[in-house]
Formats: sequence, C-alpha cells, structure tokens
Amino acid sequence: MNRIAVGALTVALLASLAANALLYTRYSASRPLLTMGDTVVTRKDYRDALDTQHGKTVLRKLVLSRLVEREARKAGVLPTTVQVDERLKKLESTAPAVVRAAQADAARLYTLRTDVFNDLALDALRMREVSVSDAQVADYYAKNRAQFVRPMQVDTTAVMTATESDAATAATLLKQDMKPHIIARQPRMNVVGIRGFQPDFSKLAPADATRLEGAMRNTKPGQVTTVLLQGNFLVFRVRRQQGTQVLTLAAARDEVKRQATLAQAPSQQEYLVRLYQESHPVFEANQYAEYFREFEEARVAPAKPVATRQTASR
Repeated sequence: MNRIAVGALTVALLASLAANALLYTRYSASRPLLTMGDTVVTRKDYRDALDTQHGKTVLRKLVLSRLVEREARKAGVLPTTVQVDERLKKLESTAPAVVRAAQADAARLYTLRTDVFNDLALDALRMREVSVSDAQVADYYAKNRAQFVRPMQVDTTAVMTATESDAATAATLLKQDMKPHIIARQPRMNVVGIRGFQPDFSKLAPADATRLEGAMRNTKPGQVTTVLLQGNFLVFRVRRQQGTQVLTLAAARDEVKRQATLAQAPSQQEYLVRLYQESHPVFEANQYAEYFREFEEARVAPAKPVATRQTASR
C-alpha cells in the first residue's frame, strides 16, 4: 500500500476515533454525570431513577396529550391561543395564586398553558359526541346554579416584610397611596408583582389561607391591613372590591351550555381509553407497555360517526 493511501487511512481512523470519543462524551449513558471521590453517578443512573419514580406519569401524559392533539387537529377543534388565554383568565379569578405563581416561573407557566391547551382540546372532542337543547341547558342551570358564581374580586397592592417595624412603614406608605414601584425601592420590602416577587399563596397552611381570605374580604377599598403569614408580614391596600355574584343564565349561557354538554358526554377517562385503543400503539420495550395495561384491558363503547350523532340529536 502506498504512503498516500496509508496516510489517508490514518487520517480517517483518527477522525473516526475522535468522532466516537465525541459521541461517547455527549450521548453515552455510561459516562459520568457526577463524580464524588470514588463514587460515580452516570447518566444511566440518573435516567433510571427518573424512570422509576416518574416514568409512568410522564409517559402517560406525553402519549395521551399527543393523541388528543392529533385527534383535535383532525377534527378541526384545536384550541387557539385566545381560548387558552381566556381559560387562564377564568382560572385566575378562581385560583389567582396558582396562575400568578406560574407567571413568575417560565417553566411552570409553560406547563400550565400546555395543560390548559390539552384540557380544552379534550373537552372539545368529548362535546362532539353529544348535543343539548335549550331546555336541557336551562334545566342544567336550574340544578347547578351554584357552579356559576363569580367569586369575590379583590384588587390589591401588597408588600411582604420580615419585621413588624418594616410592616408598619409599609402600611404608612400604602395609606399614602404611594406607587408600588416606589415602595419596592425601600430596603427590606418586597412588593408582590414587582421584580419577579410572586409568593405562592396556594401553599399556605389552611389556617393562614383562611386568615388571609377573611382579611381581604373585610378590608374596604382604600383601607390597609396587615396579616402575619408564616413568620412574615403581608401588608396590603385594597384598591377595588367586587362581591360574590351569581351569574344569570343569560350572562353565563356559553359556559352553562358547555358544562351541560360535558355532563352528557363520555367521561375524560372513557374517551382517552377509546382514543388510546384506536391508535393501536406498538412499544419497543414491554416495561413501557405495562404503564398502559389498564388502558388496554378497559372496555368502552365505540364512538358513533359524527354525522349520525348530529342527526340523532336534533
């Protein structure tokens, strides 16, 4: 073999070895993820632990959400960004702490928006199964009037401090109606919604949550109240307040019709089982098939053609 050929083979071999080393460094499951003296944690150790602890939940959610999205796309009922935003706005009125906590964390907000998107898509698919009359809508409203209540709305400026003296200073500033961004410049004062400060009130102990809810309900617009929560002082000024309202059928008609339709539609579980079975999934590893055994073994009624359902519902 001449020198040129040998040289070319040597270069190719070295390039191959370098490429294999790079692939090992980037993708090998056996490479160390963390070294602590003579103790090594590999990527495989990490992935196996994740799979064992969370694999079933994560894979189920991933598979089912993909199936729902595919079916909704085929049916032309994929939720729009506007619909997702509207649902988040409604959620904020009933569980403001959940939404605001998500808004302060990009990953949590993405997860919340994805969950809302999937829920809307699944509801739209389920509602294609049935149709309700005006009389059925009115009857559902009469029997479930308590579902259509607009909770008390309270708009506040709130400051969190660690000491009672700082809380007193915050109360003075709020009584003077000082702007939130100016209060946030004061030392040791965190203004809710300013510079990313967004405490998760949904995680309060029941006693603290009840105390905070009562304080907000009893504080009139323009008044300032201080509440001790888990060792910190929350000082807030109520700007606007709207009491609890029972919505009329006319005001809540779209939501009443939606709820009435869903009440007669197949349940979420029934629809997901049917969707899964109709997709005829093929797993490369039996351990993952086990995650869906109950879906495989469940028995559900087949769906009727859409045209038949629409004709029958008239």
